[in-house]
Amino acid sequence: MSNATGAVAPQTTAITAPTANVGRELALYGLDREKIELLKRTVAKGTTDDQFALFMTIAQRRRLDPFAKQIWCVLRKGKSGVWEMTAQTSIDGYRLIAQRTGEYDGQDGPWWCGEDGVWKDVWLSKAPPKAAKVVAYRKGVSHPVTGIAHLESYAAYKDDGKTLEAKWAQMPEHMLAKCAETLALRKAFPEELSGLNTEDEMDQADAIDVPSVEKLVAVPPANAEPQVDPWDTFLEDLAPLAADLVEKIGVPIVQWDEAAVVKAWAAAIAPADSMAALVEIAGRWAGAFKRGAAASSRVAKLKPQVDDAYREVSARLRAAANQPKPGSAS
Repeated sequence: MSNATGAVAPQTTAITAPTANVGRELALYGLDREKIELLKRTVAKGTTDDQFALFMTIAQRRRLDPFAKQIWCVLRKGKSGVWEMTAQTSIDGYRLIAQRTGEYDGQDGPWWCGEDGVWKDVWLSKAPPKAAKVVAYRKGVSHPVTGIAHLESYAAYKDDGKTLEAKWAQMPEHMLAKCAETLALRKAFPEELSGLNTEDEMDQADAIDVPSVEKLVAVPPANAEPQVDPWDTFLEDLAPLAADLVEKIGVPIVQWDEAAVVKAWAAAIAPADSMAALVEIAGRWAGAFKRGAAASSRVAKLKPQVDDAYREVSARLRAAANQPKPGSAS
């Protein structure tokens, strides 16, 4: 977890503290107290219980492992003087999230240019490039998206404002390319990557010494509603319906993907011993599926598989109902 100097970088997203019971939230993650304390001493050092709970929620929903440093907390002093927390990941974390969607279709680049604006696929000059460009592709989207990162917007400088910090001075083309890739991936996968910054694009953010927990305060909620991933909302909707299926699926509900949801649905309706029981179970799940499909294309695309599982159980029950009872005349 690196601390950088300079002005606050663009697209910084402060995390607001939740009001839910922290103990209950932490219990959902399957971590014992020892592991929780380990994280609070390392990748989430200095966070309050509320900030830590929200950080873990983000990590679980993005399916990033804080123990592997795929995601971590950074505390910065905002313009209002309030200590704010951001969740940060690496470019590898961004790539992992994009690949898990099943819709990532690769990228072109990077390319770099100097002040002449001519793009080159290899940067050989000793002077740092002025900008880098990466083009990302998403399956089912007719046009690719382009991310362009300018050196002055992302590079970290020493106190003199002219000398680049160590890693930017040593490999500016590599650092700038990662920022451009971050921008391209976020454009291609806004639902999955919004609100999550990479360490490289945050190098210009103010460096701070983490204060004691007593000096930290929760960030007041913004006037605007925070952007919420519709898939996450759908999973929250399913939680009371599928709580007893977590062990069968093998991962917490907040980590479920499409395959896990379909598996849970099939497991929920499988025990039905009559059409009335099947209809009753399906009715409980119907609201969550309907609301989810209205808000998220990921949920809407589950309908064929959900319908197939329902028809399979329905056919079994109807066939059983048509079987002659033991001892009855044939």
